[in-house]
Amino acid sequence: MTTLTATRTATRTRRDRFADWAVIGLVVIALLIGWAIKSGAEGATQALTSDVGSFNAPIGWRSDQSAGLAAMDTRTASGVPTTFRITTEAFDGDPSLNALSTRRTIQLAQDLDGFSMLGTQPDSIFGNSATTLNYAYVVVPEAGMAGSARIPVVVEATDTLIKRGGQLVIVHFSSEASSFAALADLRAKLIASVKLP
Repeated sequence: MTTLTATRTATRTRRDRFADWAVIGLVVIALLIGWAIKSGAEGATQALTSDVGSFNAPIGWRSDQSAGLAAMDTRTASGVPTTFRITTEAFDGDPSLNALSTRRTIQLAQDLDGFSMLGTQPDSIFGNSATTLNYAYVVVPEAGMAGSARIPVVVEATDTLIKRGGQLVIVHFSSEASSFAALADLRAKLIASVKLP
């Protein structure tokens, strides 16, 4: 009788171990499938095109062509959308990028509340010489915006200026200053997807 009980216990233990490993394996597979679906959904993009150019924006971002080509993620806690935009401006003669960046800085200082220049750096975009302006300003979200408590929000932004075909192309990215650094990869992907006419 003792031998029979020991054999049943050993058999049951092997089955239990197999069941435990099978459950662990299924959970791992389910987690990997879920992660792949989440990554695919988060990485999905939509192609946006207008006469100023095109780029790939994340699915769910709202597009706007009222001033150039823009895409905005309005699902932010503060009510200030994360924005990516391409616009163009004509210029007279053949000014240098330094002169154009100075003109742009003066324009921003006049148009934005609490404007503060954080820095400028030479850049190269699509094989063209460029200058990137990094700055911050303050906005009060509009009443009725999701998450808007009408509390002023500091926004950080970059404008990459490119001289192209007698026009100044401005590639703009902005978000709440608190999340700007975390969105560096997204900004790089958006810029890499830009195609100019």
